[in-house]
Amino acid sequence: MRLSRLLGLCILSTSALGHPPPPEPAEEMLRNPWVVEFVFGLGPHRPGYSRINGYPTKAACEAAIRTLPPGGGGDGHCVYMEWGTNRIIGSQDPDWSGKDQWVIEFNAVDGKYRRHGDAYPSKEECEAAIPFQLRMQGGYNGHCIEFKDGHYVGSHDPAWAGK
Repeated sequence: MRLSRLLGLCILSTSALGHPPPPEPAEEMLRNPWVVEFVFGLGPHRPGYSRINGYPTKAACEAAIRTLPPGGGGDGHCVYMEWGTNRIIGSQDPDWSGKDQWVIEFNAVDGKYRRHGDAYPSKEECEAAIPFQLRMQGGYNGHCIEFKDGHYVGSHDPAWAGK
């Protein structure tokens, strides 16, 4: 009997580990999308990239860089974490920069702009995917925009047109 209670308590205590985090951390991340990206060495000719902290604005992020120790972010630069599409805008990390050149931007049923997370290597491939993705995403007025130099070129979204 005691063994079954103990097993039950173990199962109950570990079941919470599989659940998503409470909404507070996600909201905190969304409120503070600007992070410091910096380079650190992983050995000869092999840089590593790391991102730390979160700030509500680019100005706040840039001001914070001066307070961080060199190698721990103080020699870094600010990048924008677009949590909705899991992009790092402005990254110097080869795994993030230069990737995903063309994305579909569209109006969602709630009237807000959305970008489809899949990316396309050319404008032609992106445009060919618009009809299917609009059906899948439930959107309208889809068009392709280029992700170039950390900015969405051609975005109709006022929040992204200058980023």
